[in-house]
Amino acid sequence: MWSAFGPTNVAIHTLTAALALDDPTEAVGVGGQIDTRLLPAPLVGRRARLHVDLADGHARLGEDAVAAVHILDVARRASQLLRVDPTARAVLATLLGRARGSTVSVLRSVAEQAGVVT
Repeated sequence: MWSAFGPTNVAIHTLTAALALDDPTEAVGVGGQIDTRLLPAPLVGRRARLHVDLADGHARLGEDAVAAVHILDVARRASQLLRVDPTARAVLATLLGRARGSTVSVLRSVAEQAGVVT
């Protein structure tokens, strides 16, 4: 099996570990240093997973606007992830529950497409 562990992959694993250890501040800090443009183009799923994790970290910190941007990026890149991934679904439901103003309609549309709400 082929695998590669350059600085970008190590940073992604660090972010994931920080979330697992319930340290969203560390996760968001590490995530801010990751340039997803360095990932090969075919790694759409990896890039989308990173955005789910960043949305999770920002949502845990109450930074809903930033979390919503990441969820919208996931919806654009890999909408199927929002339908099947428990973390993505939970973050989307949380954001929708706390949304105000024009953000509600945008998130509701994504949530309906993902089957999070009907």
